[in-house]
Amino acid sequence: MRVKFLEKRLIRKVQNGDAEAFAQIYDEYIDKIYKFIYFKVKTPQEAEDLTSQVFTKILEYILSGREIESIQALIYATARNQVVDKYRGKLQEVPLDWAIAKQETISQELEITDDFAKVEQVLKKLKGEAREAIVLRYIEEHSIKEVAKILGKSEGAVRTMIHRAIKDIRGEIEKMVR
Repeated sequence: MRVKFLEKRLIRKVQNGDAEAFAQIYDEYIDKIYKFIYFKVKTPQEAEDLTSQVFTKILEYILSGREIESIQALIYATARNQVVDKYRGKLQEVPLDWAIAKQETISQELEITDDFAKVEQVLKKLKGEAREAIVLRYIEEHSIKEVAKILGKSEGAVRTMIHRAIKDIRGEIEKMVR
């Protein structure tokens, strides 16, 4: 309960015009939200733009005075909605060499290992919410309850989704090893 109390206190400070309080929220979540969005978009620039939009919307929401049960759930739900809004109604054109270019970009910018690239390839093969659930649960280290809140699903549905996604991941890894 201490976390909720501290969150509520920070939110009240932001509502009273304390920019430093919002900076604390921003600093706590900026890297996590960027990674969360990056797994869903084509380029680092798109991830940066959407991340910026998320925090603008969060500030507007806090300043509106509406009740916030969990700042974390609100931020992740807003990030998810920003990505959905970006692609809603658009026919996505994905160049054939996009996956290769993205891997090269990640390699150059983040100096990641081959293992991470393989994990990323496997994650990309998962469908929408299953991928989101895996990223939230195992990369962002959220509890099942938090993942359920963010995705707007029941805890049971999230457990089932994660179980099936892990089964799919195992199958893909076995194919890669052969």
